[in-house]
Amino acid sequence: MRLDPRTAALAAAIGGLAWVTGCPGGPAGDDDTTAADDDATADDDTTAGDDDTTAGDDDDSAAGDEFRLWVYLSLNLQVDDNVDLAIELIDRAVAAGYTGLFLADFKIHLLHQDILPDWYATNLDEVLQHARDRGMEVMIGALPFGYSEGILRASGDLAEGLPVKGSTFAVTPDGATLELVPAFSGPVNGDLESHSGDTFDGWNWQDEAGVRTFADTAVSHGGAASLRIDGGAGNARIMQTLDVTPWRQVHVSYWLKTDSLTTGTPHVYLIGTGSGHVHNYNSFAVAGTQDWTRYDFVVNTMDQPQLNLYLGIWDGSAGTAWFDDVTVEETALVNLLRRDGAPLAARGPDGAPLVEGADLDPVADPLSGPDGIFDAYHAPPVPTVPEGSSLAPGDSVEIDHYAVAPIYGYQVGACLTDDAVWTWIEDNLAAMVGVVPEWAGLMLQYDEMRHLNSCGGCAALGLSAGELLAWHLDEALAVVRAARPDAELAIWSDMFDPHHNAVAGPYYHVQGELTGSWEGLPADVTVLNWNRTSADSLAWFEGRGHRQIVAGYSDAADGAAAAEELAAAAGVSGIAGYMYTTWVDGYDELEAYAAAILAARR
Repeated sequence: MRLDPRTAALAAAIGGLAWVTGCPGGPAGDDDTTAADDDATADDDTTAGDDDTTAGDDDDSAAGDEFRLWVYLSLNLQVDDNVDLAIELIDRAVAAGYTGLFLADFKIHLLHQDILPDWYATNLDEVLQHARDRGMEVMIGALPFGYSEGILRASGDLAEGLPVKGSTFAVTPDGATLELVPAFSGPVNGDLESHSGDTFDGWNWQDEAGVRTFADTAVSHGGAASLRIDGGAGNARIMQTLDVTPWRQVHVSYWLKTDSLTTGTPHVYLIGTGSGHVHNYNSFAVAGTQDWTRYDFVVNTMDQPQLNLYLGIWDGSAGTAWFDDVTVEETALVNLLRRDGAPLAARGPDGAPLVEGADLDPVADPLSGPDGIFDAYHAPPVPTVPEGSSLAPGDSVEIDHYAVAPIYGYQVGACLTDDAVWTWIEDNLAAMVGVVPEWAGLMLQYDEMRHLNSCGGCAALGLSAGELLAWHLDEALAVVRAARPDAELAIWSDMFDPHHNAVAGPYYHVQGELTGSWEGLPADVTVLNWNRTSADSLAWFEGRGHRQIVAGYSDAADGAAAAEELAAAAGVSGIAGYMYTTWVDGYDELEAYAAAILAARR
């Protein structure tokens, strides 16, 4: 740890400046040439605010500032052909009236790790210099918190993890290994074999039995029946309440078959009975027509003693889907973390601590986070017992540990407090200083931070999630300013916006309220507001004295995004400009967007 975060986070005035964050949505790996966030309909995306106002011909730029029109570009500049693509886009943007470029490249996060080819720096400089020569200002994305693959490439153990408490094992009869002893059973009739007509036995309820949901005895994966869902409007699901043990890992497996499924996506969800909070966020590939395919994922039960298991399709579908052979069973040690802030503690049959290396061999999951990439599920590691251990066959062992729970199959956030994370920040910034020109601004990539305040190191501070984020940002800004004291800085809006993701919660896997995070964000930081149609959001940052670049989803035909953004921003002071922001590398509307924005200012 660096400073006393309790003192810093709760100080009346939190100093420092912020710099530009990365885009909402990060690259899946270092070969990914985009930074697309395809979760455009996620539950943290807010709906339009007061959009019944018009922009008129008001000059809504910040007083004393030149109006800014930026374009967002995410490219892997290690690929030579992408340099030509970037230059072509810059030329198009300048011709259309754009004045700035926000460049996000995952490779920038690897600059200090000595794994990039020599030509990467040359390619980066060529693109940045071309933008400058064309009269564009340039912002560079850095510090990827939220989508932290760049940090986790250094070590997967720097990820934020959820606690798993009291997983119970027994020493096997040969005394060589530990075997998990499940604390709870899976669903009743999970194989979907027992049914009364089209109603499945043992399940709490079923949508439209015999109308859209059927017990199909002609098509099944195993046994003689499956759940079939036919096309139609509305929800088509079955649900069963499961008794579970809080703070344990659960492995969910199911089989899915589809035929001509053109709309609607089959899902399996576990939702807290008491909290209503979704515990799993998956984005599995499902083809419109596919044979039986198995899907697996792990869920942390968190503080819930019961979870509702849902199978089905939400909001209507066309085509047919079948579910079969659903299992929900306790597991442990999947995507295990090992670092000081994520300790593993084992206890023997008398409750006394066990010592790794003496009573147990060191426990590790070799499949956890290779190259910073985590999966939804893999077979758990099997703890082994060394010769001379105090454990005997049949002895009971409890293990507390921390494990990563990826969001949408790939997103994992880094810990905010671990010393190695702070070393990564300092080393990466030092490497950036040697490559990125002094005239380029910096964009801090703090957005959609869905893992926060859950590891032992963070939780031990006794701060709320919002207080922790405020402290961390203040500290990070001090490091940034030391490395680049004159750089312009900006940040994404969502994690500091009470009308977006800075909420009381629950919010994904964040532990505790995110309110108050904005106390770490000084007013001289430009906010890239991607809650673009929320007048409340724009007014919130106006009230806190921030300049804003309106940067919403611009993947809309006929320049429609510009009209929505202009309407929401009408009457808001401190709007410094707008940004064409595409998460799907879609630049067909580049000129139309600029024309609409610029026309409103004439």
